[in-house]
Amino acid sequence: MTLFKKQRRDLASWAYKTMLMLECTRPGGPRITPEEFRRFRRSAEPLPGCSIVLGVTDFPVLAFHRHLVPGPRRVDDGAPLQGYGALLVAGHLFFHILGDFPVPNLHQALAPAMIGRSLEVIWPLESASMKWPPDGFHTKEAVVEAANMFGGSFKFLD
Repeated sequence: MTLFKKQRRDLASWAYKTMLMLECTRPGGPRITPEEFRRFRRSAEPLPGCSIVLGVTDFPVLAFHRHLVPGPRRVDDGAPLQGYGALLVAGHLFFHILGDFPVPNLHQALAPAMIGRSLEVIWPLESASMKWPPDGFHTKEAVVEAANMFGGSFKFLD
């Protein structure tokens, strides 16, 4: 099967919107700014600095994890900006979302050998199409490692 740009855009927008909505259920309220919600509502696309990959896992579950990552950039008042990493698993599919980092296409920089083999970039839209499903799958441990790549504390409940 082939997924074209419109289908990948729809998948990326769904994953991003779902991440935003799940973040709203966080005790104490979301750590997402109202501006981010407004911007998504206007464009219906993930942020320009966002990278989303889609993969397959051999561990079918329903799971969500998002954590903030201190970023190297600073705003005028000296406070560091934060990026985030999010993992959304639905059945055998998983979406790994990285956002607000100063490095474009961060997934390609972090895992170049996996892109096009066991992970497919669905955002930003670059190629005209992609083959689906990918050739490889990820174990439960590999999905946990991806969720925690910047120091998160995600684990599946057994």
